[in-house]
Amino acid sequence: SSAILYASEMFPFLPRDIPREALLSELLANLPSYNRTVNLVDVYFRTVERPITPTTPSQIKADIVPRFFQGKRAATSIDDSQLHDLALLYAIVACGSAADRSKSSSPADGTLYYHRARAALGVRNFLEHTSLSAVQTIFAMVSYFVTTGKRDCRESAWKFTSFGLSLAVSVSGSSEA
Repeated sequence: SSAILYASEMFPFLPRDIPREALLSELLANLPSYNRTVNLVDVYFRTVERPITPTTPSQIKADIVPRFFQGKRAATSIDDSQLHDLALLYAIVACGSAADRSKSSSPADGTLYYHRARAALGVRNFLEHTSLSAVQTIFAMVSYFVTTGKRDCRESAWKFTSFGLSLAVSVSGSSEA
């Protein structure tokens, strides 16, 4: 939607003119189906080159995915503490979609999921509320840049790598680590 794209463009901040709750509801409503999410997570771990491996399959499939689905239906609300987990899930799904060679994916899907990850990071400002999931999301975004292979993504990959390392240092001294 235009609100998600606007929030993504303002990354890493959430614009004041976007109602936070409305954006969060939209992010939850736009998750891919449970089966599609699990499939894209599998594609991510099978095929995506990860310069830095920010997550494990068990963390995502056993811990993160169930937070956002009740059974096979998408959640309708979450705690603030789970917003960076939502961003991480969207970033991994973006990578999986970009790497998926089946006919069920298009490059536009990966781009949408990537923008949703950026928007989710802004809903709970990760600069003020740094978390391990926020760091993992930044590194998953690096993998997205590498996977898409677009020429203009190389510079972003390096910038996000540097930024992710800086965030990781700040998290390593907190109770989140």
